Amino acid sequence: MDKLIMAAPAKINLGLDILGKNTHGYHLVDMVMARISLCDEVCVEKTSESISVSCDNPHIPDGEANIAYRAADAFFSAMPVRGGAKISIKKRIPQSAGLAGGSADAAAVLKLLNKLYETGLSDERLEKIAVKIGADVPYCLHSAFARAEGIGEKLTFIESPLLLSVVVVKPPISISTKWAYMEMDKKPIKMHPHIEQIISYLKQGDQEGLMDSIGNVFYDRLGSRFSEIGQSRDKLMDSGAKVAMMSGSGPSVFGIFDSEEAAEEAVNVLKSQGLECYAGATLS
Repeated sequence: MDKLIMAAPAKINLGLDILGKNTHGYHLVDMVMARISLCDEVCVEKTSESISVSCDNPHIPDGEANIAYRAADAFFSAMPVRGGAKISIKKRIPQSAGLAGGSADAAAVLKLLNKLYETGLSDERLEKIAVKIGADVPYCLHSAFARAEGIGEKLTFIESPLLLSVVVVKPPISISTKWAYMEMDKKPIKMHPHIEQIISYLKQGDQEGLMDSIGNVFYDRLGSRFSEIGQSRDKLMDSGAKVAMMSGSGPSVFGIFDSEEAAEEAVNVLKSQGLECYAGATLS
């Protein structure tokens, strides 16, 4: 095989808490994450040498500035193989949106290179490479519901019978993850989501209980600061969502609906109001 293509799904946070910092200054998190059917398409082709990255979105950097390049570079640095990679990305996940689009692309590159170069790396070995690229990259190697602790590298997978119909709204703003964490450092966090409760409801298949438990500390701090986030949440609720919450450090907001049909109907309504939005479902 000289070329492979893989879907790179986005993720949402059903729960996101910040617990402090480690000795290296990295934030310690406790998150419950799910991947959804909204995805990029990543193509990797073997080359004799060098790494190149191109993307069909002109706002996404090519070359070394792209996290997919860093993923390939980390792979070749870790493995005793000679060669290169030509990486092409069809971008569908909104950027700087709290949906881990870049991390999903990086994870796909690691998995594709592992197959193309027949290096046979286990998930554990890939995760050790992935955490050096970004906090969400280890999780994006997988598709299941999972709890992520530490700086995002400690993963515990969660078996759940739930299939959640989701609509994602991307407000017309961008939020830097680095800036968002700096904002969180300015004053203590008063309200923390009940991560254990979220996990319990997932395992039980209790969608109603889950929707009552979803929470994100970033939303409590940033939702009131950016009116576009609060407005997106309100519009999702008005269109029939049973719960709506910001994903990651924002600004994207997702809503959970009773059915795929209800989600698609909501997308039609929201698009008619000029919102950028996507229907999807969680992956198992």
